[in-house]
Amino acid sequence: MGEPEGESAGLLQQVGMAVRELRMRRGLSMVALCEAAGISRSMLASIEGGKANASLVTIDKLAAALGVDFADLVGARSGTPVQSVSAAQASVLWRAAGEGGLGRMFLSTRGVGRAEYWDWSLAPGQRYDAQPDAPGSEELLGVQHGTLTVFLDAERVRVPAGTVLRIPSDRHYSYLNEGAEDVRFVRIVVINSGR
Repeated sequence: MGEPEGESAGLLQQVGMAVRELRMRRGLSMVALCEAAGISRSMLASIEGGKANASLVTIDKLAAALGVDFADLVGARSGTPVQSVSAAQASVLWRAAGEGGLGRMFLSTRGVGRAEYWDWSLAPGQRYDAQPDAPGSEELLGVQHGTLTVFLDAERVRVPAGTVLRIPSDRHYSYLNEGAEDVRFVRIVVINSGR
């Protein structure tokens, strides 16, 4: 696989610099952070070097181990009280192996218990399997185009365009495009911080 290019390379470098800066600021060795996050030293070295295309789960583990939110590592939050992010500025954090599948994070709230606004698309046949968020967390899914299928526990829910679905996100769940056209939806994730 080649070197990351364009927006992907920029995001990888941004995440890597944020992880390294926070680790150093907290006086953590690479080994200590790896143990706290449950990742390998080689993965952390690649992330800090801006070379690893880490999974969303790995970035989330690092954020938790560093005592920050996911949004702090991917640059979806600024220090200013008002923040506007265009589609071109949103962080691309997930891409399907084939054409068309894309997850972009626009913004995250700054209060206790955060909310994340995502723009998501899946090409026909593509699937995204999510890891559970903190207990009490939930998502709002607003389908804009096509029909999204959501698997949650033993339940299968089909969500057509123009429909908004609320689901608990503190368990394993999946998104799937079972149709013949692209599915586009907005995803608002509300993380229960328990603070």
